[in-house]
Amino acid sequence: MTLSLAICTLNRPEILIQTIKDVWALPTQPDELIIIDQTENLPDHLAEFYKKFSSKLKVVRMKAKGLGQARNRAIKEASSDLILFIDDDVRLKADLIKYHKLHFTEQDVGAVVGRVDDALGDPPSCGGRVNWFGKVTVDRDVSQVHPVESLSGGNMAMRLDLLRSLGGFWSLAGNLVQLREETDMAMRIKKAGYKVICEPRASLLHLAHKSGGTRSAPDRIDWYHDLFFSEFKYFFRNFPKWKLPFYVLGLARPILACAIYYGKFSPRAISAPWRAMRKAWQ
Repeated sequence: MTLSLAICTLNRPEILIQTIKDVWALPTQPDELIIIDQTENLPDHLAEFYKKFSSKLKVVRMKAKGLGQARNRAIKEASSDLILFIDDDVRLKADLIKYHKLHFTEQDVGAVVGRVDDALGDPPSCGGRVNWFGKVTVDRDVSQVHPVESLSGGNMAMRLDLLRSLGGFWSLAGNLVQLREETDMAMRIKKAGYKVICEPRASLLHLAHKSGGTRSAPDRIDWYHDLFFSEFKYFFRNFPKWKLPFYVLGLARPILACAIYYGKFSPRAISAPWRAMRKAWQ
């Protein structure tokens, strides 16, 4: 069974090069390595790196920003049975690909999410859980293989033909901050009759780089608006509207952070979640 490894990147040239070298050091190699680069002004040393290793990399430059769009472009470009997505700021454990591929010998497995260790000290995670009104919580059980309800975008593998049949990830054109599309995809995979499982042995370390990626948004209130839009878009796609008050209560912490800590009670900051909710409702 063949596997394409895809890295979607934005404004992280140095750490990206290290991540690519980590991939090349794995004992089990991907059948192709795809880089979807949304960096607007490519640094000379990264352009030279791409050129030097053009025979080992499939590099696609994208002007449009957004993780959903980048992942869908990787799905379009891939030519394997499986596609594995990892973040651009990670360090890989040796058996990452081996254990991702292991479970796809079972025909009813549609997606595998791997263990993510956090360089900042948070406990390890492996996908997530979804409660009755849609709130997503991180799954901290890394002791055994088990089913999960949400994927982790920085370490997840799926059947490529299944992803294409489902239309790929939903994406929010113009939104740099996009989240919950992995949970939405996991829910669609399960509705199609497939299992989504956590495999803790497919492991990597997330470095949580302080700049680049979705942290490239220049304005913090705009960043929060896009975050809330993603949250509400996910909710309206998957849950009945009568559960909305419970979901809003679950967002109390980021709502208060936007309005008070970052927005200093400005009308723009206070209205950000409600503007985003109205936009997502339409």
